[in-house]
Amino acid sequence: VDYNKTKMMATSELEQFWANVKGQAIAKELSEFYSKYEGQSWKNIISIGDSDFERLGTRDAIYRYLKTKGLSDQQASVDQSVPVEITGQTLKVRSKTFKLVDEPTVEELGSEMALLTAWLVS
Repeated sequence: VDYNKTKMMATSELEQFWANVKGQAIAKELSEFYSKYEGQSWKNIISIGDSDFERLGTRDAIYRYLKTKGLSDQQASVDQSVPVEITGQTLKVRSKTFKLVDEPTVEELGSEMALLTAWLVS
């Protein structure tokens, strides 16, 4: 018998499950991007998505990254992000998340793209 565990989860559990999945994918991409040279650390992260999964996943990926660097729970909190010096290197991750409209129409998608383009250029 094959049970679909996601169908048995409460809404909050389901949200956390997909946020974790998204967070793992985001962490993988960030690790690859920020490994171009020795000692490079995560710095500036922009997350754009149409669900809370991207936002929650990005926050979780950053939290887990900072924890692997030896920061306490409070220091690793995305809400309390302050520069911390570790082995002579200042570590501060800056992040911005953009939550877009769920299931946008073509017109809404066009408007979102125009806004994002304007914001990112300035």
